[in-house]
Amino acid sequence: MDKSYYRFVQRLDDNHRKVTEHGKFGIVDDSGMILAPIRYDDIIERADGNYDICINNRWGIINVEGEELVSAYYKNPIQFNDKGYAIVQNADDSSYGLIRNDYIIAIPAKYSSISEAKVDTYFEHYEFETPLFFIQQTLKETDWYDDIDYRIGVCNLNGDFVVPIRYEGIKIKESFLLAKRKGYFDLYDGLNNRGLLIGGFHQFYINKNRLFFYFGGHYTSYTDKHDKDHVSFVAWDGVWIITDFEMTSIMKDDKESYRNLKGKIYDISTHDSNDLRKIYEIFPKCMTFIENSKWPHLIGSYILVRDWDSILLTDYYIIDQETGERSDKYHEIKDTGIENLFFVEKTYGEDSSGILRGTKLVIPTVYLAFTKPVNGFSFGAKKVDEDKYSIELINLNKIEDVRIAYKNLSRDEVLSLFWDQNLLIDPINDEEGMKGIRIIKSIKLEKDFEKAISLEESVGSYRYYSNWKDRYWFPDHYYMKENKAEETEDEDLEDEEENNDDNMSLHDYLHQWDQYSDIAYEGYSRLYLGLED
Repeated sequence: MDKSYYRFVQRLDDNHRKVTEHGKFGIVDDSGMILAPIRYDDIIERADGNYDICINNRWGIINVEGEELVSAYYKNPIQFNDKGYAIVQNADDSSYGLIRNDYIIAIPAKYSSISEAKVDTYFEHYEFETPLFFIQQTLKETDWYDDIDYRIGVCNLNGDFVVPIRYEGIKIKESFLLAKRKGYFDLYDGLNNRGLLIGGFHQFYINKNRLFFYFGGHYTSYTDKHDKDHVSFVAWDGVWIITDFEMTSIMKDDKESYRNLKGKIYDISTHDSNDLRKIYEIFPKCMTFIENSKWPHLIGSYILVRDWDSILLTDYYIIDQETGERSDKYHEIKDTGIENLFFVEKTYGEDSSGILRGTKLVIPTVYLAFTKPVNGFSFGAKKVDEDKYSIELINLNKIEDVRIAYKNLSRDEVLSLFWDQNLLIDPINDEEGMKGIRIIKSIKLEKDFEKAISLEESVGSYRYYSNWKDRYWFPDHYYMKENKAEETEDEDLEDEEENNDDNMSLHDYLHQWDQYSDIAYEGYSRLYLGLED
């Protein structure tokens, strides 16, 4: 090696040196052989053992043998992150590309913008284990950023397009990609490159292993015509399609088969009834109508559904989203507060309440009201003939286990028991695992009921519940104000003067009990059920 010909700059390892000539840099070995030509503006060692090179403000990467790993086309030195990639810019036009840390150009530097596809906000964080990337291509630029015409797609780390570059925007919803076009969305799978799953819907929701797609509906202004920012979503004129992750409907079509909807696109804007009918024609029986909301009404693993075929739109049913099974139709369906159990009313204005377990009716619709289940037990007011009711204690885990606490009560007496909070089930267990009940001991308490339980005198003060709706369930048209007792105080005092403890009615007894705590404690006991939960 002619040491006077090259000026030594730095020893790179035992056999290689960085040298310079006329302000340019290269790499030679100790024998004098030129490995990297002496033409670079700079050669900088990298942490990975290779070298950044710069020519005319264009950066690339070579190894110690002078082999060009990444050509010098880029605006800045290439820095790989801990996920194994680097987003780069072309030095000539500042367009973006992506290079992997194995020096493969996954995405050529020809796009307007590239960023990793992830959600990172105050409320939510999600990123794909194997990164995906938003790819943006500007079509037309103006003086105002808001007027820039561009399209967005999604690419993976191998350079394969998961979502083609033709959308106005893309949202991430868990592992799915919602690609927006002309006010509608198409769905793509971010984990498995399966192409288009389904398209043309307005809203999307995930619950457990089910996908909900809302077709139809539209946005309309609810302020003056000059205010374009305040809009309201009109959802009542569309339908929800519910599928599994394979895009198979959980509800059967008109041929009693489960329909696979993968790859279908439906651009339907239901601004009138004709468009709504088009949805019926496309999705026979695979759809459902959710109560007036742009989101499905979910109760646990069940979906509350409005029956669109009902004339008054006042009938509902629930769908088991695991099996697609649906219940019968009811005027009202409410959650009991425990899993898979629902209060229902069959017909408006009648004593037709019952209880569903899942989609099956387990307590017949012949009841007026129920207490909320506690430890698997509930009191139910059952109509036995035209004017008479009984109060039953029902073991909801063993439906045939029913104990009658009261017989031959009038409607007013039943409502007093419920509204004045005189039927309570304590959510407690004593050492023997029995269930505590607080109940009025009156002349109408059934002797057989007392025999079925062990009796202890009341200990301590009476426990009031400020919100009786949390303890009792009536159909909506039976709801009354909590101050009912206060409104009837004068009437109760008059009744008390006309009756005595030996011959008073249950209705009068209860109101007297409500007025005088001393009498209340004497006539009130805690009873214990000797039954399994």
